[in-house]
Amino acid sequence: MTDNIKPIIEDIKARGLAAIEDVVARKESEMFFIDFKLTQRDDYSRQRTLFESDKKNLAKAISGFGNSEGGLIIWGVDASGSSDDYAKSIKLIKNIDNFKSLLESFVSLLTVPAHKNVESFVVKKSNKDTNGIAVTVIPKGNERPYQCIGDYKYYMRAGDSFVPVPHGVLQGMFGQTPQPNVFWMFNISKIPKIDESKAMTWQAGLMAVNGGLGIGEDIYGFARVWTPGDNSEIGIELIDQVNYDFFKAYGIEFSFMSKKDFRLGCEQRSQMMVLNFWLRPPFTKELYIDLLIGGRNQQIYRRLIKRKPKELTSIYKKCLTDPSSERIEEIWGGEGKIV
Repeated sequence: MTDNIKPIIEDIKARGLAAIEDVVARKESEMFFIDFKLTQRDDYSRQRTLFESDKKNLAKAISGFGNSEGGLIIWGVDASGSSDDYAKSIKLIKNIDNFKSLLESFVSLLTVPAHKNVESFVVKKSNKDTNGIAVTVIPKGNERPYQCIGDYKYYMRAGDSFVPVPHGVLQGMFGQTPQPNVFWMFNISKIPKIDESKAMTWQAGLMAVNGGLGIGEDIYGFARVWTPGDNSEIGIELIDQVNYDFFKAYGIEFSFMSKKDFRLGCEQRSQMMVLNFWLRPPFTKELYIDLLIGGRNQQIYRRLIKRKPKELTSIYKKCLTDPSSERIEEIWGGEGKIV
């Protein structure tokens, strides 16, 4: 429990409803550590579950206070209808003990991971009363970050509101630097067509794209391709030898490694090579395209394409009358995988 909310909790437990009445009399504003909330309905007499808006408010508070410095919700205080959200009046909740019981039962169901140290207590005029207010105490969590199960968002306390945490801020908050995510993007510059030599031709540019927030460094991978027959050719054109070193191996295979001083920022792209396809029947073997890319501190992406002779023959015949972009999808389609 933070030092900021400890005196408030002690005062409420010591003086009961009088302490809340003083909060209203002072027109206390919501702040970084305190949130005032009315329940969706003021009667929890025969209710077996939390009303939906109460559930959402509790989930946001557990995530937001738990991911920040802790705080408390005072249920049954009206602070609506003003720009600065100050306490205006008390609206007692009927069957407050049932409401408190439901709050406690839902704590473990609203965030991932569950916040283990959330507790609630009731405040009434006397022990005989069934109406009152509730206070939910949410300390700074030991297992942060806490994600709301309902909307899959992470929240933090900002002023008097709970706001979603951007991914990059989330990583920084919990000691993890933003990570790069360099993956393949393919620039198909020409649709497949049949040239004067009766070959099906097209080009595919291989481009590295950084979709992460971190800097992409030590980018590496390979392009490995085999023709589907003796009448076909596949060439590799090296585009960026300033930023990449290339190494040729058996068959048509080029591996690459970005140079020491090269860095790829967020949303930046870098095309390192182009594949030139010149495929002419008969197709006697499988068309084989194996493309891999990775980098420092990130996962590896791989695209493996295999097209059997019968498939290529069918695509080739379609290109004779309909050399459209759909032919590229038939050849190049399919998702890559993370390895």
